[in-house]
Amino acid sequence: MKHPFETVVVQHGVTVLRVCRALLEVHDADDAWSETFLAAMRAYPDLPETANVEAWLVTIARRKAIDVHRAAKRIPLPVAELPEAPTALGIPGADNTDVWMYVGKLPEKQRQAITFRYLVGMSYAEISTILGGTVEAARRASADGLKNLRRNYPGARSQPARAGERGKIMSDIQGDDTLTGLAAPIDAEKLAVLHRRLEVAAQAEGLLDVAYTTVDSPVGKLLLAATPTGLVRVAYAVEDHDRVLESLSEKISPRILRSPKQLEVVARELDEYFEHRRKRFDVQLDLSLSGGFRQLVQRHLPDIGYGQTRSYKEMAQMVGNPKAVRAVGTACATNPLPVVVPCHRVLRTDGSLGGYIGGLEAKTMLLELEAAA
Repeated sequence: MKHPFETVVVQHGVTVLRVCRALLEVHDADDAWSETFLAAMRAYPDLPETANVEAWLVTIARRKAIDVHRAAKRIPLPVAELPEAPTALGIPGADNTDVWMYVGKLPEKQRQAITFRYLVGMSYAEISTILGGTVEAARRASADGLKNLRRNYPGARSQPARAGERGKIMSDIQGDDTLTGLAAPIDAEKLAVLHRRLEVAAQAEGLLDVAYTTVDSPVGKLLLAATPTGLVRVAYAVEDHDRVLESLSEKISPRILRSPKQLEVVARELDEYFEHRRKRFDVQLDLSLSGGFRQLVQRHLPDIGYGQTRSYKEMAQMVGNPKAVRAVGTACATNPLPVVVPCHRVLRTDGSLGGYIGGLEAKTMLLELEAAA
């Protein structure tokens, strides 16, 4: 089962940005980051589950960087006057910005080998696959590039020779000022800006199969998820939001992104409901997670008026199948859209609460909220 694509972005976004910035100037690198994840999002549903996702993303990022370099060679860029100094290849907010300028001056193979080895942590075998060539050639390109950096980058300090292998990659990075500069932290706000750009682009290209966000409410944090058809899932924290997203990835599509903008209307209507300013939801719904009799019951649940209740038996009569009391209970218990599709208004015949997907405390709170309006 594939993880939601949002997981891929969160886990590998920093690495891909470092790769792009090692191969390109800052503004081009930002564009390459977006293009990398858009391309990955297109292909993600068909990616084998055994694939090395990080290596796959790095390969895409490298191709995007090559495209930028080729385009730059073809298209002259007119300027009003010559710049006083070349554009830095640094990371905004980091102290070691100069190191990126020196990385940019390395021969292409050396620059890429250092990037993949010390920023991504790839083996030389993996690097040789991406660059084309032998493992020894990849090892040599990395060593030569690092040697050039240490010779030319003013912030580098000499390292004592070591016998045999150079040890673990992270140990190398922590013990070398040059490599520490390459692996400097990425500004969180920059990643947030890039993520918002990705959300917009994915939506525009029809790649955003499921958008989601989380909102606070009087009954706890709620996960909201929507497809292009409409709201498809509302989930309580007790359901485990990560598990719910994994389920959506399996049942609908793994092309899932956190995208609060797509859920703004739903979030606003929920706020109005909890503030006693809304008694019925108007958002479009996607009931595809339910089928047959369960979906029939869920379609009729909004017919129970705000502040009113019905028994499972009365609900069975409402949908035209008086004997299906137990099936009505199952439909309510598996309702993928609690609160919005008000299964909390269905009680046992004796007036007791019965079960509820968000827990009895949440069900009680919703019933009291509506009774107090």
